[in-house]
Amino acid sequence: MNKIFIHGGSSEITKYLIGYLYDTFDEFHIFARNIEKAKKNLITYEKKIIYYQNNLDDLDQSLKHAKSLPSDITSLIWLTGDTGDSNLEFSNLELCIKTIDVNFRNVVLLLNYILNNKFLITNNSFLCGFTSTAGLRGRKLRTFYGAAKAGFINYLSSLRQKYNNKMLIMTIIPGYMRTNKHTLNTSSFITSSAEKSAKIIFKSIKKRKEIVFIDYKWSLIMKIILLIPEKIFKKFNF
Repeated sequence: MNKIFIHGGSSEITKYLIGYLYDTFDEFHIFARNIEKAKKNLITYEKKIIYYQNNLDDLDQSLKHAKSLPSDITSLIWLTGDTGDSNLEFSNLELCIKTIDVNFRNVVLLLNYILNNKFLITNNSFLCGFTSTAGLRGRKLRTFYGAAKAGFINYLSSLRQKYNNKMLIMTIIPGYMRTNKHTLNTSSFITSSAEKSAKIIFKSIKKRKEIVFIDYKWSLIMKIILLIPEKIFKKFNF
């Protein structure tokens, strides 16, 4: 049986991705903070779904639920994160800790546990990790969030080297999502819908692509940003 673990049951992207992957997997093991919201979101596919209520703020709880997963998970999708509050992030120690925990520390510790104890590598196995353009270069408005995402990007890169040709490790860089509360008023020219994102991810899995920008425009934008000398970039106000 093919079994997949997905963290982020309430995400719209999860709904569309499961639609694309429904015939590929026999069981979908879904971690979600709000089970009722996740069930409503994924009601069309409930016959194959096993839910686990999980609060990523609490690593002990997350590991406890992970221990109840079957020992033959064949693929992983990590969708969730928390952008935090850019106005408070730098000065609020509690928020700094939470931002690092839910975007990096607890993420990689939970994934590492599953990979070491609950994972069965097959010819078609993959790990798909949602990251952020914020992790590609530091910005003052996303100090800890960007640092955490940079850590996650490097973690995925390390796994790619560790597993080499044994399984596909995907780094998804979404840019601005139309479902994100911080980008609802952002131009649709540089934002992507959940449906479009899921379709691109699914096609990228089929093509065995390792680095995936949801929108090619963000690939170009980030190439330009990364070329800006630090002495100039530090003067920017974003």
